Amino acid sequence: MHAPAGRTVLHCVRKGAALKSANELDVALDRDVFMRGLIRELASSLESVVGLEEASGYISLVGQSVGSQINEAYTRALEAPRLTREQVADVLVDLKLRIKGDFFVISQDDERIVLGSRSCPFAEKVLGRESMCMMTSNVFGTIAAQNLGYARVELEETIARGSSGCRVVVHLRPDLDVLDEPGREYFGDARTPTADGDAGMAGVPGAAGVAGTSETTGTTGTPGAAGTAGGPGASSAAAHATGDPGATSEPGAPGTTGTGGAAPTTTGG
Repeated sequence: MHAPAGRTVLHCVRKGAALKSANELDVALDRDVFMRGLIRELASSLESVVGLEEASGYISLVGQSVGSQINEAYTRALEAPRLTREQVADVLVDLKLRIKGDFFVISQDDERIVLGSRSCPFAEKVLGRESMCMMTSNVFGTIAAQNLGYARVELEETIARGSSGCRVVVHLRPDLDVLDEPGREYFGDARTPTADGDAGMAGVPGAAGVAGTSETTGTTGTPGAAGTAGGPGASSAAAHATGDPGATSEPGAPGTTGTGGAAPTTTGG
């Protein structure tokens, strides 16, 4: 009994051509492609479930943590507790180049660092996924704020939104009308003068605190406990976690002033 014509042809093709093993196939898959695809799908799922703004907030948390780790690596390698503005600009470009992002400095001064990019580390995976740009915003903002005290990152142009490249402005000084300005704010630690002229350390908001502005809505964090001013005697204790006033010290000989509590921190969301 003869096999159907179609089945006979298929048998001949298989017989005449050697089967390739999987590792010989031209499949565009490696660790980089896999990880970029994974991040894109995570961003896509978040955006579809909670929306662009909330998805950006979740990715911002990851970006802050990664930014702190990268900042620690560079400050340790440079053997410097803090980076200068020129070093910050150099680090922002270098870290992107290391992960295949073609970034460069357009200009910089005491007010801002302006960067451009001809390619994104996520390559084509970033197209149409604006929430993924929060990785750049938060890594840049965290590094700048932890070293210079403050940053507001404005994503003027992005490949994710269809531009041929990215233009990122890192503002280094707060604006009085910042609520009307685009971008996201980041706050690092800073030394603030106390009443007796000594410098006291302000509260450190972990990995630079971030406040959402017009680009993505942030959720304001709960202010830290405020310290109460000490009397003429020993310094007073800071208020406990609920924010209730701390006890005032008993009068005595002139002494040090009260120690302030943790500064308010904000978390983008």
